[in-house]
Amino acid sequence: MSVVGGCCCLIDFDRVISLAEGRGADFVGVGFHDVVYELVVVDNGVLREYSINEKRGVGLSVVVDGFVGFAATNDVSGGSVGGLVDRAVSIAGAMRLAGRRVAFHKWRACRAGVSSKFRVDLLDVGSEEKIGVVVDAYKSGSEVEG
Repeated sequence: MSVVGGCCCLIDFDRVISLAEGRGADFVGVGFHDVVYELVVVDNGVLREYSINEKRGVGLSVVVDGFVGFAATNDVSGGSVGGLVDRAVSIAGAMRLAGRRVAFHKWRACRAGVSSKFRVDLLDVGSEEKIGVVVDAYKSGSEVEG
């Protein structure tokens, strides 16, 4: 199990990498995606919709004998790991028929850090306050002539 960005993901990334390497991958890249989408719809000053959707997923890139394969799933329960690896490796194998080999260049390793300095975590702001901001924006906009 891994903790990514404060949320729990039941996929063990080390296991994904080990499985892919065990199936012949020379390179393995794993990416985790977590998006929270809030929708506030105000029509003529009246709240019409407020909804929250969260989407999570895992993408896997592999290179097998110089051919690239990619697979993704939105099942982050951990049970989909074997199938995800099998699909990516299978696609890399299929690329032998029509694809071109990729080559890796030797680069010196370096370390970098990037951080976002936000003052307010919008996930901590209550829905009432968010709806209030949208209603206030509607009222301000409706007062503008033209």
